[in-house]
Amino acid sequence: MIELEFQDDEFRDVREAWRSYLDHLNEKVAFQTWDDKRSDLLTALLSAMGRALRYDFGNVDIKKGWYNPQQHLNDEQEGRQLRVQLLKALKSGALAVETSVNPSPPNHHA
Repeated sequence: MIELEFQDDEFRDVREAWRSYLDHLNEKVAFQTWDDKRSDLLTALLSAMGRALRYDFGNVDIKKGWYNPQQHLNDEQEGRQLRVQLLKALKSGALAVETSVNPSPPNHHA
């Protein structure tokens, strides 16, 4: 949607910031390093969008001035750690998941 809304030449810096941010979202690095850079790139993107829309926000306002409780980051990190450990256990065979197929009951109302 950013590329549609900011498609004119005057918004080139917004599109470049968006592409940098999007590219980073797919990088595989240590989470804290990834999240720090993600935050910086998101700040750059929002700053470029603000300038393009003639808002006067500084980077500190954008990066620190919005509601982002530490617990949200903690939850995200814990969820990521759980997924990684669960996948390792499943792939190694240390954790088996029993499955079964049950036929659907006949539909008597048809």
